Amino acid sequence: MLLGEWGRAGRSGRVETFRVYRSGQGTFVLHVDRSPEWVSGSESGDRLRLTQAWGFVPGEATVEVVGTMEELRGRIPAEFHDRIARIAERPVVEDLDL
Repeated sequence: MLLGEWGRAGRSGRVETFRVYRSGQGTFVLHVDRSPEWVSGSESGDRLRLTQAWGFVPGEATVEVVGTMEELRGRIPAEFHDRIARIAERPVVEDLDL
């Protein structure tokens, strides 16, 4: 189950996307995408029409399985860790009395 996704672009133009999942066994799965370069620009046909274009070239991707939220600390941005930690405290399944 996806708990959250966090993206950022650094001054160098490198884009990083962090995704944290909770597995069926209760462990946490960290998926990180890092691009080697960021391309941004605009194309203009005339003054009234402006089209923005962007993209990135895939760089590297990693998948890591950790047992606890504490093990994620330092592997993901601190603000993202704090948000994910609050979400991870919630029950995996909620029983509804309908």
